[in-house]
Amino acid sequence: MASQNARVEDLSAGLSGEGRRARDYVCALREKIRRMEERAHDRVRKEPTPVPFSWIFDRPVSVVLH
Repeated sequence: MASQNARVEDLSAGLSGEGRRARDYVCALREKIRRMEERAHDRVRKEPTPVPFSWIFDRPVSVVLH
């Protein structure tokens, strides 16, 4: 995957401004996805906290608070 990412980063000849922006967006996706994965793993590790919601007949609902 890293070699494919490097090839995409090296693309510049003949790209319009829109093409360069699209290339930059695609190159940034790998880091964004890695951060999202870390946050998802952190959420899974947290214990749910029961929170009463009056509009659900005063029943506690387990939620994960940040």
